[in-house]
Amino acid sequence: MSDTDLGQVVIQRVDWSRYWTSTGSPELFGNILSKLLQAGTPDESREVWNGIENSVFAQDTIFSAVEPTIDVIPAALVEDRP
Repeated sequence: MSDTDLGQVVIQRVDWSRYWTSTGSPELFGNILSKLLQAGTPDESREVWNGIENSVFAQDTIFSAVEPTIDVIPAALVEDRP
């Protein structure tokens, strides 16, 4: 991983308070995404993903926090991840 993790940069640039999740304001949601990027094993990734899956989208409902989440994913793929 390089000194500058593009996925983390994108997470930090988002004003998460402007968006909504299934539980309300996602001001700490960037921390959950950061944990996903830092996961060292597939099991850790799955555990974090469970917190994402029912927060920004759940069944037929997509919450506004999915918009910046989608921006984080391609940025995160620039880095080598386990």
